[in-house]
Amino acid sequence: MLKLLFNQMSLRFSTVRMKRFIADERGVTAIEYVLIAGIMAVAVAASFSRIAPALKMVADTVEAALLGK
Repeated sequence: MLKLLFNQMSLRFSTVRMKRFIADERGVTAIEYVLIAGIMAVAVAASFSRIAPALKMVADTVEAALLGK
């Protein structure tokens, strides 16, 4: 009997906690900012991979000019 009562109270407590967790919106903004920053990082990395050959050519030209080649 006591075990059944404890299980019912535990289930009720778990349900209340789950409802509070779902309704809680703290931290949502932070998560949104992290997602935006992640998308921006992927975009920057993709653009760097596209311009890497051009940057290497510029660096090689500067190196050749400095070394007098």
